[in-house]
Amino acid sequence: MEKVKKMKKIVAFCATGSIASSCIPEILISMLDCEHFCFDIILILTKGAQNFLQESFIQDIVGPANMSRLEIILSTEPSSKTIENCAKICSKSDILVVVPASANSLGKIAAGFNDDIVVICQS
Repeated sequence: MEKVKKMKKIVAFCATGSIASSCIPEILISMLDCEHFCFDIILILTKGAQNFLQESFIQDIVGPANMSRLEIILSTEPSSKTIENCAKICSKSDILVVVPASANSLGKIAAGFNDDIVVICQS
């Protein structure tokens, strides 16, 4: 049987603050174990998401073998440096995912507020 070459994709995976963000480690593992794509993931955690997910917990769940394909960015107050970094992240990403898309984040995106990195990535 012929081995199929995986397509490589870079995903900016933005986690907003909600209890639903507790399912993110499971989603990350599924993406990292995908048979058809080789995902490199940039995980962006808003301050709200950091209330439900700790960086060390994600690293433990994903495992050391997959950490080379996962970059974790912890959101801070927006600054010119944050906006510049976000622009770089978005420009190198093939896919931008916001999970969970909380009502707060959707409202900020719709209104054009730029007060956290996930909303800035959507701009």
